[in-house]
Amino acid sequence: MLNQSIIEKLNTIEDIEKKYGQSIMKKTNDNDYVDFENWLTIKGFSNSSLDFKEYIDLLANYNGINFNGLFLYSISQEDEHSIYEENDILWENEDQKKYIFFGDDSISWYCVSIRDMTYHILDKPSGTVMQSFNSFFDMFDKALEAVIP
Repeated sequence: MLNQSIIEKLNTIEDIEKKYGQSIMKKTNDNDYVDFENWLTIKGFSNSSLDFKEYIDLLANYNGINFNGLFLYSISQEDEHSIYEENDILWENEDQKKYIFFGDDSISWYCVSIRDMTYHILDKPSGTVMQSFNSFFDMFDKALEAVIP
């Protein structure tokens, strides 16, 4: 379940988007969840200790967000910024194969360490860990904070 801070920030963003006749609300369908589970299996993560519950909880109503330079990757195969496409590109670099990437903005990547299930904000140019978090929601809340005017 989304925490109050994230809900408030998403509502603020939605209010801004409504002024321009747009919305960040996008539901996830059953096929999207199946595709995500299949991707996790193919990549070898289905039997790991990785927990995607908070990410999945968010995707129920916000399956991919593009706001003010922040992208939260969706689990829809047809989306331009899907978790599948973005991770395949980023994993071409050996150092980045130790993370699963959930999103990015102009200066940061938002990811989880495959080894220790710690969430990180990485500096985009260098890949250096800038901040670490114990949960996806804590990391995502910080990402939202950075893009709300």
